[in-house]
Amino acid sequence: MLPKKHRLNLNKQRFFRGEIEYSSPFFKILKRNGSGVGPKIGFIISGKVGKAVTRNKIRRLLAQSIINNIDRIPKTSLLILIAFPRIAGINADRIEEEVNKGLLKLFNNNV
Repeated sequence: MLPKKHRLNLNKQRFFRGEIEYSSPFFKILKRNGSGVGPKIGFIISGKVGKAVTRNKIRRLLAQSIINNIDRIPKTSLLILIAFPRIAGINADRIEEEVNKGLLKLFNNNV
């Protein structure tokens, strides 16, 4: 589970467009600059992805991929990961690979 200090409350903090975006066939990452209290990450997993069990599994896999790279994300970053329905058909290793690729592109090889 993502530590509370790194969770982005999507009810309080809204943004429709990121300053920088990365899209893969499985998800999209939106990035904006924040206040600098640490990277904050939010997840949007639509009902189109699957039933609740599947959505929660995908959220946990995405969160674990982010946790593995949290120290490489700048402290001023706000990220939102939006899952697409195709993500339900891939395994954890592929999700990890895609998240790493996205972070690498967003942060200009700082990852």
